Amino acid sequence: MRNTRKLTHRDIDVILAMGSATARSLILEMIVEDWVKKNHTHKISYNKKRKTYRTYVGIGNKRKEVTARSLDLLYEKIFTLSGTEDIKSFRVVFDETLTFRRDGLGVKSQTIERDQQDYNRFVDDELANMDIAEIDSEFIARYINSLCHRLDMKTSSLDKFIYLLNHVFDYAHMKKYISENPMDFIDKRVYYKLCSPSGRGTQVQKYTAVEVEQLRQRLYQDVAGGYDGVAYATIVATYLGNRIGELPYLRWEDITNDSVRLHRQQVHSIEGGYREETYTKNERLSASANGRVIPFKASFKPLKKLFMEIRTAQLEAGFDSEYVFIYTINDNKKGEPITKNAINIRLRHRSEELGFDVTRMHGLRRYVNSELKKSGLKVDTCAYLLGHSPETNERFYSQTREEEIFDILDDAELYTQKNDYTRNLQKKKRA
Repeated sequence: MRNTRKLTHRDIDVILAMGSATARSLILEMIVEDWVKKNHTHKISYNKKRKTYRTYVGIGNKRKEVTARSLDLLYEKIFTLSGTEDIKSFRVVFDETLTFRRDGLGVKSQTIERDQQDYNRFVDDELANMDIAEIDSEFIARYINSLCHRLDMKTSSLDKFIYLLNHVFDYAHMKKYISENPMDFIDKRVYYKLCSPSGRGTQVQKYTAVEVEQLRQRLYQDVAGGYDGVAYATIVATYLGNRIGELPYLRWEDITNDSVRLHRQQVHSIEGGYREETYTKNERLSASANGRVIPFKASFKPLKKLFMEIRTAQLEAGFDSEYVFIYTINDNKKGEPITKNAINIRLRHRSEELGFDVTRMHGLRRYVNSELKKSGLKVDTCAYLLGHSPETNERFYSQTREEEIFDILDDAELYTQKNDYTRNLQKKKRA
C-alpha cells in the first residue's frame, strides 16, 4: 500500500477522477494529505460561522483562495491546484520568451518593455492561465475576433498582438512545449476588416461642426442624471482636441480661472493597467516641461463654464477628488481616475449611435485644428495648442511661446467676430 506514494501527480489526478469512493479515501489518507502537509506552506483556517476550511494556493505569481466543507476535500483541492505548477501556461511561456529574446538574442531593453506592455494590453486572465499545449488555432481565432471588438483595435494594434503571439508560439515550438504551431493557421488579413484603419497611408476623416454639436448634445444626455466622468471627459475633448491620454490624470490644480494646463498623460504600465507620466507625448522628457496652457478664449471659451459645471456635479455626487474625471459608479474603481480606453469607447459608441462615419479621437483633433485655422491662427500656434508630435513641433512650435498664447487667442476672437460681422453684412445686402 505504501508503494502508491511513488505515483506521479498526473497518475493520482486520473485516479481521483475515477470516482471510486474506496480509492479516493485511500489516496486522500496516504498520498494527498501527506503531500499537502509536507508541501503546502499557507495557513489553513476554519470559519465556524460558515463551517468551511480556507487556505490559499500559489499559482504563478498570484494566489487563489480555496475553501471546502471538510479537510479531505480541502486537501484534494490544494493538491489538484498545486499540480498546475507543472503546466506551462501562456503567461509562463511568455516570460520565458522575453528572457530568451533578451539574454539569448540580445534584443534591446526598450523592445522587451514594449512587448511587456503589449502583453498587458492584449492578454486577459483566461489566455494567460491556459496551458500552452491546449491553445489551438480555433481558440486564437475567437480570441482575436473578440479583442478587435472589445478594444476597438487599430490595424497597427492587431499587428502588434500577432507579432507577440508569433514570438511566444515559435519559442514554445522550439522548446517542444507544443507539437504544432497554431499561428501557422492564422491569417491576420482576415481580421483587418474588424479594425479601425491606421498608418500614414490611411485617409483620416474629421468630424463636421454639425456632427460635433450633435455629439455634445448626446453626451449631455449621459450627464443629465448626474456626474459621469467619462462623458464629461469626452465633451471636454470635443473642445480641446487633445490626445486621448492627456485627460484621465487632469487635476483641479491644473485649471485656473482663465486657462487649463495639459502636462500629464496616461500610458500603459509594464506591470499591467496604466501609469501616470508627468509630461505629454509631444514633450518626451523624463521630467515635466510644464506642458502647454490652453486659455479660455476663442473656441476654448466654453471650457471655463464647463469645468465649473463638472466640479459642481462631482461634489453633488459626493466626491471631492483631486482628479477632474473619475469613476463614481463602478464599485471596483469608484473614486479612481478614468482610463483613456473608456473615453475612446464612449466616443465610438455615441458616434456610431448617431450614424457618423468618423468615430475616433483623431477625428476630433482634426476638427479642432480646422476650427482653429478658420479663426485665423497660424500653423505654429495650432501646433502648440494641439500638442503635435516632436517632428511637427521641430518645424513649428518653437515660434510660439506660452506667454504669447493669450494675446494670440484674443486676436483670434476679434478675427472670428470680424468675419461673422462681414458675413452678416453681406447677407443683409443680398437680402
